Amino acid sequence: MPYKLVVSQGRIADRTSGAIPGAALTAEALSKRTGLQPTVIGSPSPAKEDDWSASLPEAGETLAALQAAIAATLARGNKPLFIANTCSASLATLPVVARERADAVLLWFDAHGDFNTPQTTESGYLGGMVLAAACGLWESGHGSGLNPAKVVIVGARDIDPAEMDLLRQAGVCILSPTEATPEVILSLIGDAPVWIHVDWDVLEPKHVPAA
Repeated sequence: MPYKLVVSQGRIADRTSGAIPGAALTAEALSKRTGLQPTVIGSPSPAKEDDWSASLPEAGETLAALQAAIAATLARGNKPLFIANTCSASLATLPVVARERADAVLLWFDAHGDFNTPQTTESGYLGGMVLAAACGLWESGHGSGLNPAKVVIVGARDIDPAEMDLLRQAGVCILSPTEATPEVILSLIGDAPVWIHVDWDVLEPKHVPAA
C-alpha cells in the first residue's frame, strides 16, 4: 500500500508566519528521503489574527481541495502522508477518515484537546475547534461523523475547563504526557487501523519550539 504525499500551502487560520513555509520545507525533505512527489494544495497568504468565523470561510477552497485529495488517495488504496500548516486542516481530513475507515482509531498527539465549539472557545482560534467539529458538536461545513469513542488524545496538557467538560461528555480518551506509554497506546488501538495526527507542540518546547 504505497504512500501519497500531500502538503497544504493555503492559509487555514494560520496565526504565525512560519507554518506554511515550514510545511513546504518538510515536504521537500520528505520527498528527497522517500522519492514521493508531493501534491501541493492551496496558495500561501500572510498569517493574521482573526476569529474562526472569518478564517473558516476564507479557507473553504483549500479545505475542499484537501478533502478531495485525501478521499482520492484512500479510494486508490494508498496511505496519505499529509503535511499540514495548521491543525485546522483536519477539518477536511477527519470526516473522510470517519466515512472511509469507520473502524479506525484516531491518535491525536497534541498538547491541546482541540475540542472547543463556537460557544466555548476563548481564543476564537479555528485550530482549537477541529475535533469537536469532526465529532459533530458544531457544523464546520466540511462534514463530521467521527466517533468520539475512537479518539485518543495523547500528551494533552493544556485543555480549557469547558472544553474538558465536552471531552468527558463525549467519551474521548485523554492520555496525559505521563500516561502516554507505548503499552497503553497499543492496548487502546488493538487490531484497528490507525489515523495518526501529530502537532509538534505535544513535545517539550525546549526540544521543538512550536506555536
